[in-house]
Amino acid sequence: MTRYLTESNLMAALRRGAPVEQLLGVRLDEGDCVLSWIEIDTDRQGRYVVSERQVFDDEIEGLCDVREYEPFDPDHPYGRCREFDAAQDALEHAVSLGASLHRFVNSGLISEEYRDLRDSLRAEGKG
Repeated sequence: MTRYLTESNLMAALRRGAPVEQLLGVRLDEGDCVLSWIEIDTDRQGRYVVSERQVFDDEIEGLCDVREYEPFDPDHPYGRCREFDAAQDALEHAVSLGASLHRFVNSGLISEEYRDLRDSLRAEGKG
């Protein structure tokens, strides 16, 4: 069973106000490993909020909840956010940031996504 949402399930989740996430990847920044992901949620007014989150991969053994990692930008601990009135506009913005419509997961699965990525990078000798 795949954890990725189909486009119709993605739109349904957004319409009912359920947050979705997508791992964008890791990069090196001055020797530090930085993890990036997109989160789309709704605010109290029903607007769609796209957050581009970045944290340092602190490599704490056993800690895979990426929300517990140190923010890359302390001025934006919850990422850089933009609000949209329509789900489609929020998704288009997420895609412009590097997301794919075919790799979103339900909220809470981003840490599993990262664990799988980290395991695969280690298996390839890159992590």
